Amino acid sequence: MAQTKRKLVKAALDCKPVDRVPVGFWHHFLADQRHADALAHHSAWVDNLAGHDTFYKSWKPDFVKIMTDGFFLYPHEQLHDLKSIRDAENIKPLGRDSDWIQKQVELCGILTERYGKEVMVFYNLFAPTRCIEFQQTGSDAKTVITRFMKEDPEALKEVMAVLTEDIATLAKAVIADGHADGIYLSVQNIPHPDMTYEKYREFITPSEIAVLEAANSVSDYNLLHICGYMGCHNDLTWYRDYPFKAVNWAVAFEGVPLEKGEEIFNHRCVIGGFDNNPEGVLYSGTREEVEKETVHILEKAGTRGVILGADCTVPKDIDPERFNWVRDAAAAFGAGGPPCGGEGTAGHRLLPAAGQRAGGGIFPQPGPGGGGRGKGVRTGELRHLCEAGQARVGGGYHHLPRFGKMRAGQRGQPDKKGTAPRGHPALCIRENLYGSEEDRPYQRAGP
Repeated sequence: MAQTKRKLVKAALDCKPVDRVPVGFWHHFLADQRHADALAHHSAWVDNLAGHDTFYKSWKPDFVKIMTDGFFLYPHEQLHDLKSIRDAENIKPLGRDSDWIQKQVELCGILTERYGKEVMVFYNLFAPTRCIEFQQTGSDAKTVITRFMKEDPEALKEVMAVLTEDIATLAKAVIADGHADGIYLSVQNIPHPDMTYEKYREFITPSEIAVLEAANSVSDYNLLHICGYMGCHNDLTWYRDYPFKAVNWAVAFEGVPLEKGEEIFNHRCVIGGFDNNPEGVLYSGTREEVEKETVHILEKAGTRGVILGADCTVPKDIDPERFNWVRDAAAAFGAGGPPCGGEGTAGHRLLPAAGQRAGGGIFPQPGPGGGGRGKGVRTGELRHLCEAGQARVGGGYHHLPRFGKMRAGQRGQPDKKGTAPRGHPALCIRENLYGSEEDRPYQRAGP
């Protein structure tokens, strides 16, 4: 029986075998998500919920990241456009009963009720320093923390402690009371020469770890996002000892592919692989290019402890069918392989010797490294193709002697050109890849 989406994603997060590599993408729903105020304007609340619903129905993602559009601004007016950190040193925590926390727990509860039975749901949170950044409008908004730590380091620590308490409370509440499976915490280096690793560990790291530990007290499935937004480069090694289950970062912008990140983060689960910008292949490439990029990512990173996604939010106007292209290609690629940190490259389940029956899915022969896709894939018999004879598996396609080239999962009788058979009973059944809820036929693969 195929893994449900909940079991599929949980297995990936735990670096256990998966039927296929799961896929998740997300984008914002409000025109100005950073400044929208869902507490003051009910329309922002309505639009956020409607946006999630439209997005979910458009392609049925493998998991949901709840977008907190309308709640970016931490509602302490003293933090707005700070001239001095001393102006905020007397602020008090909002507390669990504040509207800002209560409404977010309510938002989370509504969306987990809608989707949580089918998929895992993660609630987006911003680290305390990012909440301070969002409140500033000056040219130094992204680096204002460095000015405050010089001006009055103790006052900064006091303010950070207040924000940390509230965000940690929120993290715990959306899981315990909003029924999220975990949080998705956004952190970011401070792009200023004065913000050294040592200063970051002193002023910022304690707050971020405190939020993660609060979430970890009620869930084992909390994710870290190292944000490359607005040209902010990050030293990923600053976060290697943080207590998270999986991590996402800007692969394209940082120049650190998933396989390198696996090493940096001690072979914990990694999320991403695709550039989220309009110039990237996910948004602008052809289907063939998107599929090729999917295969390239998985050949390098493997299939265990990997979830395919993007560097960050994708453009709002992206065609969601593109996400299905990634998922289809990942399913065709195969799955299994060594656990996180194990030997081998692509991490496929391996095909038995030629002429033997295989279990299910897609089974390439091992390559020279012992665990991945070899250059010379040998022929063998797949269970799903036993009625059609032998099939050579490679590049995400089944090559059938009588029918020519077709995508795994495609069904039917061959057309006049001998390609893309329709409805052939021996072909890979869609439910084995995605579960019975999604039985969408593949598009024709071409010649």
